[in-house]
Amino acid sequence: MKGKVAIITASSTGIGKGIALKLAQEGCAVIISSRDQKHISVTVDELKQQGLECLGIPCHVGKAQDRTNLIKKKI
Repeated sequence: MKGKVAIITASSTGIGKGIALKLAQEGCAVIISSRDQKHISVTVDELKQQGLECLGIPCHVGKAQDRTNLIKKKI
């Protein structure tokens, strides 16, 4: 998975967070996404403390502009 980027929505807690963690451990750069910036920041910090490559971006998937911002970010 090295060299791949994974965007995981609803990934600041729960199952989404677990998926993001596993993908990052497998070598993906991951983009953590959720509506809650506080949870995003906590999750990004946790992954970075483990030496994993990640970026956190707030996104409400029901809003077109948020989706556009999510996919245009570079990690």
